[in-house]
Amino acid sequence: MLGINKKNLSLYARKKEWLIYLPLLTLALYMFVDILLIGPDHTPFAPIHILQKGFFFLHESTHVLFTSAPGIIRYSSGSIIELLVPTLMIIFALKARYYFVAIYSSVLLMLTSKSVGAYMADAIQQKLLVVNPFVPKDVKIAHDWNIVFVDLKILPYSELIGDTVRVLGTIICLIALCFGVYLLILMGTINHDSNLPAEEKELIEQWNKHVRTPLNSADKCKTTKASRELVSQKRR
Repeated sequence: MLGINKKNLSLYARKKEWLIYLPLLTLALYMFVDILLIGPDHTPFAPIHILQKGFFFLHESTHVLFTSAPGIIRYSSGSIIELLVPTLMIIFALKARYYFVAIYSSVLLMLTSKSVGAYMADAIQQKLLVVNPFVPKDVKIAHDWNIVFVDLKILPYSELIGDTVRVLGTIICLIALCFGVYLLILMGTINHDSNLPAEEKELIEQWNKHVRTPLNSADKCKTTKASRELVSQKRR
């Protein structure tokens, strides 16, 4: 459904050099660790900081668009759009087989999940500084999730809900990074096999059909001689 199957992955990995994609995966891993460390004593590196500002503007702009909506929708819309945008990016990237775009979208989802989760968990204590670029600084701004959770009568569970959102975002990003490692391994394996001569590929394929047990990449070259002998015997 999302374009993740053996055939699509093999087609994606074919004729791609894993060494070219290794820096992209390394950067995604670095961003994962950097987001994980975000806190009072750690400022993320510039690209992540810019993304934070961008999602903050998106959050507040969404509130403006939903000004006339019912209370719960109006106050939760900013956080929901922060989670929805990277989620849709992941889905569309997977369907289009842009797998590394999906990996970076997962990093974005982790970033927004951490922000939204922290906001939710703060609904009771309200220690976070709530700001809005569209509201004068001397005007007190309501805490979105305090209002939402009070209306839904689940305020005591706000910290649990916020932590759950943060953990889910982290797990999804971690799965995406593991998927990236798998893609690099697949690229190396498939491209290694594609360098074999056509004659040897045909012999290997006939060998696999005979024994009904596909050979792994390390054994294929070793069994070329044996496969030739097998084919020769069958022709007799």
